Amino acid sequence: MRLAFFALFSYVLGSFPTAYLIGKWFKGIDIRKVGSKNMGTVNTFKNVGPIAGVIVAIVDVSKGLIPAILVGTLGFPKVAYPIAGAAVVAGHNWSIFMKFNGGQGLATAAGFLFALMPYEVLIAIALGAVGVVLLKMLGIGGWFKSPKNRFGFFTFSGLTCFIALRPHESFSRIAYLVIVVVLTIRQIECALKGWGYLRNTIVECLKGKKEAKKRDQ
Repeated sequence: MRLAFFALFSYVLGSFPTAYLIGKWFKGIDIRKVGSKNMGTVNTFKNVGPIAGVIVAIVDVSKGLIPAILVGTLGFPKVAYPIAGAAVVAGHNWSIFMKFNGGQGLATAAGFLFALMPYEVLIAIALGAVGVVLLKMLGIGGWFKSPKNRFGFFTFSGLTCFIALRPHESFSRIAYLVIVVVLTIRQIECALKGWGYLRNTIVECLKGKKEAKKRDQ
């Protein structure tokens, strides 16, 4: 029962809509309706401002750090790590305060994992930054056109290699895998939404062309 309440606490903590509130406080805008429409650091940085973006990053990372630290501080069994990790990232991705809408969870996931494997996370973040610059220099587009996608891909690829090649306690491995699953589900959901928007746009364009032809006739 105690662990269940802690999981619920982690989910509610993760649900705190940092980007939405910062967007409202700084510029009076709904971050869900501008730019990429994602409630995250990058969209806030671009559409609200650098200071706002930094604040969102710090708070979202802290949301992940807090449950990971509390697991050890409050004497929970190690099985609490993957449970709390999944809960806090899920809260960020599907916030109870935003009708189960949210961000993509990278900053919150990084914060949680940093508490478990700080050196690996820092090195992986450095790899992510190098990947962003490298792919930009090479001019590779597609899914990698987004700096956020580049950074996430290289960062979590690096973490995967570290976990595979270096000895870690089983709870760290399980926590990482569970968090990656939650992040992947969110990425798939966002991709499907993006395809839906694209499909609707194409359909509307085709309808407009047909109506224009009818008027010309």
